[in-house]
Amino acid sequence: MTTRSGHNLRGTAIVAMDNGERLGRVDDLFFSPTNGELEALLVDVGGMFSKPSLLLAAQISSIGPDAVVIADREALIQNGRMSEESHAVRGGEIEDRPVLTATGTVVGKVADVMIDPETRQVIGFSLSTGLIDNTLHGRPSLPFSLVQSLGKDSLVVTSDYDPKAPEHHIPLVK
Repeated sequence: MTTRSGHNLRGTAIVAMDNGERLGRVDDLFFSPTNGELEALLVDVGGMFSKPSLLLAAQISSIGPDAVVIADREALIQNGRMSEESHAVRGGEIEDRPVLTATGTVVGKVADVMIDPETRQVIGFSLSTGLIDNTLHGRPSLPFSLVQSLGKDSLVVTSDYDPKAPEHHIPLVK
């Protein structure tokens, strides 16, 4: 499985398959808080006064290491926004949210979202557990399957989650 971070995905070119035109770049991603499914990408189409476009996940042909390929320009929704009823979470907006166990212990903060570009699923989160701890041990990963709730103020995880456990490290593509 290839894994990409949200930070790594940002800035990736959006290219139309029909004519090879570069239509913009990934600005952020939206995913379901309940199942981690990628719902859409926010696309910066360039220009000082332009508003971002929305690219629904169903319109993506592939997410490669250098570009997100779509059928044609028509796949982009100009000045698009996620609907209120989708409850989608914007990847960049959950950074720095505290992560706490179901027993009330803070185990870190969200540093980044990690996705599988092939399945278009959020597979977990990279955590920040403090400058010294991150420097000495690296950033731990939180598998999405251990998240019990993803709220506007925090993520609550299972009480047995241990950020220092070796199984909680998901390798990222460089």
